[in-house]
Parts: sequence; C-alpha cells; structure tokens
Amino acid sequence: MSKLLIEAKDLTVHFPIDRRLLQAVTKVSLQIDEGETLGLVGESGSGKSTTGRSILRLEPRATGDVTFEGRSLFAMNKQELKAFRKSAQMIFQDPYASLNPRMSARELIAEPLDIHRLEYGKAREARLRELIELVGLSPHHLGRFPHEFSGGQRQRLGIARALAARPKFLVCDEPISALDVSVQAQIINLLRQFQEELGLSYLFITHDLRVVKYLSHRVAVIYLGHIIELAKADELFSSPLHPYTQALLSAIPIPDPILEKKRTRIFLKDEPPSPFAPPPGCVFCSRCPKAEEICFLERPALKILSPGHQVACHFAAKF
Repeated sequence: MSKLLIEAKDLTVHFPIDRRLLQAVTKVSLQIDEGETLGLVGESGSGKSTTGRSILRLEPRATGDVTFEGRSLFAMNKQELKAFRKSAQMIFQDPYASLNPRMSARELIAEPLDIHRLEYGKAREARLRELIELVGLSPHHLGRFPHEFSGGQRQRLGIARALAARPKFLVCDEPISALDVSVQAQIINLLRQFQEELGLSYLFITHDLRVVKYLSHRVAVIYLGHIIELAKADELFSSPLHPYTQALLSAIPIPDPILEKKRTRIFLKDEPPSPFAPPPGCVFCSRCPKAEEICFLERPALKILSPGHQVACHFAAKF
C-alpha cells in the first residue's frame, strides 16, 4: 500500500480586502501519497493556486491543518519548518517572474543548496552540473541570466532549482500554461520522468484537463474554493458525476470531426458568484442546469458515492 505523504484537513483561507472577507478556499481536504500525482482543476479564480500555496504555508490559513509525514506544519518551529521546506518545493506558473533577473543560472540553482547547507566545493559544482543536465540544459548555460533563456528553458531552470534540495513533494502551479504547445509536452514528459526516477509526489494545478488526464493518478475539481468532486483520473473522465465536472469535460475537443459533431456541449449560464458573498446553498447552484430548490438552501457535503469517488451534489447519484 502507498504511504500517505501530505494531507490537508478542512483547510480554509480568507483574505481581508476593503473591509470585506474574500473566501478563497473553504474547508478543502486533500490527501497525496508517496509517488502520486493529484491533479487540481478548475476555472480561473476558483482557488487552485491559493490551495497549493497554503499547503506549503506560503499563504496564511484561517482554519484547518496540513500534515507532512504525519506532522502538522502549523505545529513546527522555525528549524522544523526549514527542514520541511527542503522536502517540499514549488514550480511557479511564470518562469520569468519567479527567477531573480540579477542572478545567474548557477546562483539560482545553488541558492537552495546554500540555504540548506547541502553541498560545498567540488561536490556543489558537480551537483549544479548534474541538475542543469537533468532538465535538458547544458553546463555552459550556468553562466547565463534568465533573460538569456527562452520560456521553456526558464521553466526547466525553475524545475532544476526546485529539485536542488532533493524534495519529496512538488506543488506545480500551472507550470506549462505560459509555454508554447511543443514546449508544454517536453515539460510534462520531464515531470513524469522525474516522478518515475526520483519517486516524487505532485500536486499538479492546471485548467488544462488533457494534461491532467495524462499526468494525474487522481483528480480533484475545485469551484469557488470548494472541492466538488474527487476521483481516480480514469473514473472522473469516463463517469463524471457533478454537473460542473460534466460541463468542463464537454469542453475538451475530440480529435475526430465525426464524434465532435455528434457530441453535446454543456454551456453554463451567468458568471461564478462573488467569493465575497458565496451562495448559502451549493456554490454551483446559480449556474447549474439541474439545480432544484434544495440546492439554493442547503450546501451538499462531499460524500463517497463509490470507492475513491467523492462528490458534493444533492443529486449526483441520479445523473
């Protein structure tokens, strides 16, 4: 059996803005095993990135807890938290904004080694050469600065930096959304290769469902800061139970003009509700084509409908 690596329990994150409270993430619970990829999908503003950042304690939580190898991150002192940082890293969405333009590739990759005091002298230089080659770049690139790299190369540099301290867990926050399609495939295959070779665990945040299907073992769907469906990737794509998930999957193009023409697209009405004032019932009720009176009054719990498949919907079993 797989060993549980990281777990978020009822994680809630709110931001005070102009004397109002923006409810970014509400009671999110996720589990990620060693060597597993959990995909987190949803539209822009749904709380994906905030969830990932709060799991790494990069955002302050309102309530809830996160445990790593059974230990609460919020019970750790500074030294213990620093040790956790060595084991958990993040690949950011924008590879240019996340890299200091005044630092060379050598300095950027070496920074985690210096902070955690991992390598010195010849061993340090050998480790830098190993990392830069691991992501498909050449050692002579170590003297270059971020502006001298292409977008795909910068993302590879960001991955090398994230791998420097030999972490067990990576939060990948839309790591390919800013890249060309051809480069996207290279980065995805690189991440998959590293998982097989190094036994890494990923929280892979994206809005691209095709990437999620290829890379993830399980998938969580988030809407307005709430997890509304969670299942194994194959099961979610073959038998989506929540109306929102069904609408998302209906938007994926099929590379067959005959099947594409026969398929029925699901178009959602209106815009998502404001995170400052979410509806009292189901967070999706105002846009759901199947909503009934109870949906506007009572918020459905995330319940298990089949082994490993959880859905937050009053009528999921009927769809």
